[in-house]
Amino acid sequence: MKIPIKNIYYLLCYAWDCLAEKELVAVNSDDYHTLLDLFAKVLLNGCINLIKQGLDRNYLTESDTLTGIRGKIDIGVSIKKNLFITGRLYCHYDEFHQNILHNKIIKSILMQLLKTENLNQKLHNEIRSLSPKFDQIDIIQLTSKEFDIAQLQLHRNNWRYRFLLNVCRLIWENSLINEETGKYSFYSVAESDQKMGHLFETFIHNFYYIEQKQFVVKRDYINWNVIPIGDSSTDILPRMETDVSLQSQDKKIIIETKFYNDIFLKNKGVEKLRSNHMYQLFAYLSNIASRGGLNKQCEGILLYAETDKKIASSFQLGNHKLTIQSINLNQDWRAVHQDLLKIIE
Repeated sequence: MKIPIKNIYYLLCYAWDCLAEKELVAVNSDDYHTLLDLFAKVLLNGCINLIKQGLDRNYLTESDTLTGIRGKIDIGVSIKKNLFITGRLYCHYDEFHQNILHNKIIKSILMQLLKTENLNQKLHNEIRSLSPKFDQIDIIQLTSKEFDIAQLQLHRNNWRYRFLLNVCRLIWENSLINEETGKYSFYSVAESDQKMGHLFETFIHNFYYIEQKQFVVKRDYINWNVIPIGDSSTDILPRMETDVSLQSQDKKIIIETKFYNDIFLKNKGVEKLRSNHMYQLFAYLSNIASRGGLNKQCEGILLYAETDKKIASSFQLGNHKLTIQSINLNQDWRAVHQDLLKIIE
């Protein structure tokens, strides 16, 4: 599926809920032809802003043998090393330092970019010129643990790091190293239907949360409208979860998002929608109706990222309106914005 680099960038900014942070590191995405170059430039611009404002610092506990007392004396180690007779002590003390986790992540990704194949040479040179500004910061071996939000300790005073750390994680998750050469290859998220499907779902949820005020936006958890027989228990039944649920005072809509390079499957030469998509939305509508109220007339939308074929069909299913709709992501972003708002009018 052909999606402009600029539009993928917008999808990510909505999905990360980082529209405000995006403006702080604004780049002209039309100038870049690959996501790798775009994200490298975003990271560069972001780092330049961080350096101008001052890299974040925090207190780190360090330990060393000292000639005076600093912080807390480690009596056990001092005795073990026989330091008292030399007039020295082993101490644990706090140092206010830049060498903290979120700075380590950014430096590690910058150094990884220098080893990444097909990176624009101008960007490569700019990263190399910037790297001395991170001399006091360590390079670390990254795992998913380092990107855990609890580990990062982000707060309102260092919120500007959030967007850049999302960019760092995306670069890390989509890079593979060649053990023989030590070079990295970057694989665009756009090449994976699974990754794009998750991105598309989160984007749609956050887009409607941000861009309209008519509906409350959430995800619904729907239980099966069944009555157990005998010793049977509904605990064994899977719980249904919607991608997006929109509810106003007089209307409710369930949206299920789908991202496939081919919306249709061919059956004996005839194009058909995937049956499991229809069954899934039907199950949501038929079971949520038992809650009463607006749920009885709840509308359902199967929303596809459009490939080379547009689809816009609506049906009446009992009390429910069922719409199969595609959204063309290969158009100017303002048109994407308008089309998405029209879908829920």
